[in-house]
Amino acid sequence: MKVRLALAAAFLALGGKFAMASYTFTTLIDPNEGGGYTTAAGINNAGDVVGSSRDGGGLLRGYIYSGGSYATVNFPGSLATSLSGISNTGEIAGSFQDSSGSHGLTRTGIVFAPIDVPVSVGAVPGTTSATDVNTGDTIVGYYFDSASASHGYTALGAIFNSVNAPGAVHSTLVLGVNDAGAIVGSFTDNTTTHGFVRIGASITTIDDPLGVSTVATGINNAGDIVGYYVDASGLTHGFIDIGGTFTTIDNPNAIGLTQIFDINDLGQLAGTFVDGNGNTRGFVASAPEPATLALMGVPMLALAWTHRRRKRSGIVTLTDVERRTAGSR
Repeated sequence: MKVRLALAAAFLALGGKFAMASYTFTTLIDPNEGGGYTTAAGINNAGDVVGSSRDGGGLLRGYIYSGGSYATVNFPGSLATSLSGISNTGEIAGSFQDSSGSHGLTRTGIVFAPIDVPVSVGAVPGTTSATDVNTGDTIVGYYFDSASASHGYTALGAIFNSVNAPGAVHSTLVLGVNDAGAIVGSFTDNTTTHGFVRIGASITTIDDPLGVSTVATGINNAGDIVGYYVDASGLTHGFIDIGGTFTTIDNPNAIGLTQIFDINDLGQLAGTFVDGNGNTRGFVASAPEPATLALMGVPMLALAWTHRRRKRSGIVTLTDVERRTAGSR
């Protein structure tokens, strides 16, 4: 198993073009959508995907895609619902709108619960979003204060803690969490938007080398990080960061915009792209099994390991899915 994993890692290290070509992309379109808009924002180890679509009236509705079937998931009585995260035990995180504003949500089984960061923590009522949840029931997301600045948060039961990235100016968003409690997100300083990862008490900035701005949106239990970046031409590209090596991953049907929002422990990716007709579509991207990679690339891998290990830098704007897109799943 260690050899197979090493071969897979080496294959990825060979460069973005090889890694991108190795992925198989499956487009997701909610059959209940009414306006050319479906996103995919979260994926768990079972391959269940959550996201959102717009109905005929232009309102956001959540869905879960499981076993080849779509099911609508809306917070009861809500005006709009968006889903952005799903744990390996099937708990869902997202946000909903009602007459008082925006609120986070979780769904465990068929039971929904609203999430609102308390005023005592600094939140303005009706400004909370939830973006992800792990198997330990830690919920993450963001809220706004009275100065319209956004702050990330983590919540476990009734305990809420704010998260602010060092150097942030008016904007920190927490967008993903793994089962160990490591979180990723984005923040904006005086010049641009950066991704970040927090492991324990340590926060590290994430900037894709090919981007002028970067958003980190998801992290799996191996510590692999995904997100998206905006390049100097204003195009948006997905990326995966494995141990500091960045690889660009663009949906082959995308016209100028690919965003990756989540990664599971099998390396499957969930994201969103814009097609040639201007429609927003969700997708799942799967890489070959490590054994397949080994069979496909033994000569290349032998050359790579014999001569050198090469890093390739593999390329953001900011919504809830698209706020899981750059901080503006």
